[in-house]
Amino acid sequence: MRGSEASYAFKIDPSTWRFRSRVLSTRPGEAGFARVSILPRTLQSLTSGPRTTRLVMPYADATFVLTALSSRLQGKRYSLFAASTADDARSGAPIYEITKRWMFRNADWCLATGPLQAAYVRSYDPRARVAIIGNPVDMSRFATMHPNDGGRRDRLRAARGWSDRFVIGYVGRLSPEKDLRTLIRAAATLTRENMRATVAIVGSGRLESSLRAFSAELGTDVQFIGFLDGLALGDLYRSLDVFCLPSRSEAWGLVVNEAMGMGLPTVVSDRVGSRSLFEDGKSGIIFPAGDVFALAQRLMGLARSVELRTELGAAAQNAVQAQTISAWTAAVVGALRDG
Repeated sequence: MRGSEASYAFKIDPSTWRFRSRVLSTRPGEAGFARVSILPRTLQSLTSGPRTTRLVMPYADATFVLTALSSRLQGKRYSLFAASTADDARSGAPIYEITKRWMFRNADWCLATGPLQAAYVRSYDPRARVAIIGNPVDMSRFATMHPNDGGRRDRLRAARGWSDRFVIGYVGRLSPEKDLRTLIRAAATLTRENMRATVAIVGSGRLESSLRAFSAELGTDVQFIGFLDGLALGDLYRSLDVFCLPSRSEAWGLVVNEAMGMGLPTVVSDRVGSRSLFEDGKSGIIFPAGDVFALAQRLMGLARSVELRTELGAAAQNAVQAQTISAWTAAVVGALRDG
């Protein structure tokens, strides 16, 4: 573990934990995009201990590759978290592919977040033992002091000038793989059809200035809100009409869980790993990644029908209810206890 992550506004607080822990590195890094680094002391810490030690780790970092190799030489068992899908961008370098295949084949268990991720593991080893564990979020952090206040949404929308707008929300990094230009182009199509559409972008990243310029060039109403979390993010979700994640490459996308949990109709590309959470057209909507026309058509259908948005939102909320932290814990412990 690291003591902090550069991309997120939180710090680890072990005071609430009921288990012993140790931070192996105090250096911050980017979650999901860790720089390749081999830390000898970290490797020693991970591989020390009795033969009964069970390691559970990711697989896309040099330190973990060496840990897996060391574990096998010492006769110890390890399991891997698997969050990627076949749609994710891969380097294609033979050494990486050979290494991943070796790690999956020698793992005791592969803990996959969903069925698409399980298929990814089996593309490397058809005989791999895979447990689908889900990928939950803590929805309680979006709670309000007055959850039954029916006028809250109207007041929030009025405060942002959205009372008469069709508001499409996005939450996440402003980075190339998120393909926000496709979303902005689709919103521009709605505007040309005389629909009062607004795109609300929550998050930050190196593409913000270019996306602002692109939005102005197309004449699309795009509002860049910056980073939000907790109740502020919950209120943003409450203010939206639709949530959209247009990524060209997305291993999961926990913001999809959040939007569905808040009862929002959710539109994602067919490259989003969490699309297995819902049934297309019934509890969510899927469009071909990068297809501006297809996305615009789906958003227009939602803009024209409050009834459709209500039905999809209710179905989405129902579909994601099983994705709880308790269920995730039970699935992980169940797999690791096996045998």
